[in-house]
Amino acid sequence: MRLFLIFNWLIIIFLGLYLSWIAPAFEMPDRLAPGCGWWITPPLSRALGLSLLAVGGAAGYIFFLSHRRQPLRLDPLWQILYFSTLVVPALVLILLSAIAAYGPLAHTHQPPAAQVKCMR
Repeated sequence: MRLFLIFNWLIIIFLGLYLSWIAPAFEMPDRLAPGCGWWITPPLSRALGLSLLAVGGAAGYIFFLSHRRQPLRLDPLWQILYFSTLVVPALVLILLSAIAAYGPLAHTHQPPAAQVKCMR
């Protein structure tokens, strides 16, 4: 289980570094309407990468401190850290989907009726 957690943590760190450093523009498809999605611009991509790095840093801090030899005290600071680790990526994704432009995806060929459905 620790190997799985470290693997996921490394994916978050590397993805956060890639998004914050390179800042590519990309399309994020909508799960309910496969031909529609959000256009993520480079500044939004950089914000997403920085939030992933913050979450990865908090998760790494929690993981490495919880696996030391001394017993770990669970005070309210730990609960706030766990809560922020779960809530920050959800809030950033909600913010990105509110700011980003929504419409038909460029790589899918859709009839005009499906493109109008994306604009609603």
